[in-house]
This record gives sequence, C-alpha cells and structure tokens, in this order.
Amino acid sequence: SDPELAAELTNSLARVFSGPNEGLAEKPLFFARTAALIASGEEVSGTGSLTAQLVEAFLSRELKQKLLDRNEKQILTREQLWNLCADMAEEMWSQSTRELDKFTVKDDVNLGPSQKVIVTERMPSMAFLRRGDSEGSVAFEHEIFFDYFLARRFADRLGVKGVVTTMMLGRSAMPESLSDEIARSIVDIDRQ
Repeated sequence: SDPELAAELTNSLARVFSGPNEGLAEKPLFFARTAALIASGEEVSGTGSLTAQLVEAFLSRELKQKLLDRNEKQILTREQLWNLCADMAEEMWSQSTRELDKFTVKDDVNLGPSQKVIVTERMPSMAFLRRGDSEGSVAFEHEIFFDYFLARRFADRLGVKGVVTTMMLGRSAMPESLSDEIARSIVDIDRQ
C-alpha cells in the first residue's frame, strides 16, 4: 500500500542520509536523485560515500539504458565511461572552467567515429552531466560530481611522483570540498 511504501522510503532515506552523508540531505539534487533511485528499487546503503554510490548507480544505468548503439549493445565499458568523466573533470581543471565544448570531449574519447557521435550527443542528458551555459558545451550537473571525478583522478596520480602531479595540483586554488574528496579517495584506494 502507499503508506507502507512511503514509510519504507522515508526510513531508507533517513538511513542513507546519516553519518558522513548527512550534509547531502540539504542538497535538493542529491536528495531527489537518491529518493528516485531507492523508489526504483536500487539498493543504496547508508555506509560509505553516498556520492560514490550515486555515481556507480548512474554509471550502470547510463551504460545499460542510454549509451547503446542501434543494435542495443553497450558503446562503452564502465571503465571507459568513468575515464571519460574523469578526463572531463581533469580538462576542466586544466582550463580553469566548469564546462567543455562537446568537440573537446569528442576528441578525448577513444572510440570509433559513430560511437563518438552517440556518446557526445547523449552526454548532456546523462545523470550527472548537463548542457553547459555556452552553446554546444557540457558540464557536470553539480560541483560535487566534478569534485568526485577530479579527486579520484588526483588520488590515482598521487601515487605517481613527478611533474604531472605537481602540474595538475598547481593549476589553481583547490576548494576545500575537492581536497576533502581527494582525501576520501586516497583512503578508498588504500582499502582496495
């Protein structure tokens, strides 16, 4: 019945938005997305990073439902899609912007020509991306998603000493939210 489903959803949301994820309950986008995922039957736990859980659920959904060719086959692997988003975040960081022209993204994708067209055309409608303010551009839907992908890229590269890491981190002032996400990413990598 509807009251039972509503109570179950309320209990699930209270569990998910507790502990380290409590602050995300105040962000309407994250609250709405989490509620929609739970209502659709996705399992979202109250442990670990809610951002990571949302990203993983969205990556899976995009791969299985949106990024398909004419024959309904997946165009990208999970790793390719993840790298595409991380590459976008890194390029935005390098250019000191929060949106990229779709052609810049298209050039960075290692796919065949027809696959590139499908991916770049569908990117603005993906779960954590949106159309940018400039004509033909794409941006992350929320700064938290940008921070998430960029932090993981930084965390991966922090193990590689040298000029690349120094150049990446020296590009501009690092917001506190990004440095926090990098720290969480390093801890997550160490646990694996």
